[in-house]
Amino acid sequence: MQRLQGKGVRARRNPLRSHPNRWLLLSSLGVVVTAMTLPFTPIAHHLGFTALPASFFGLLAELLMSICSWWKGASNGFTGA
Repeated sequence: MQRLQGKGVRARRNPLRSHPNRWLLLSSLGVVVTAMTLPFTPIAHHLGFTALPASFFGLLAELLMSICSWWKGASNGFTGA
């Protein structure tokens, strides 16, 4: 019988406390902003995009805030803070 053995993350410091490189963060945010604004531009029709309803963005903001608050509570449980 085979046994599965997981490989852990090997890092000198706690990987949950690390921060992304500035250029990675900026490029990721740029892609997200571009993807969110592209359906509202004149070129959207040619690409076959339709604008999302405003309620979607409200729901998205609510979901992101709840995930962030959950993650904050979960990370406090991990670190004991």
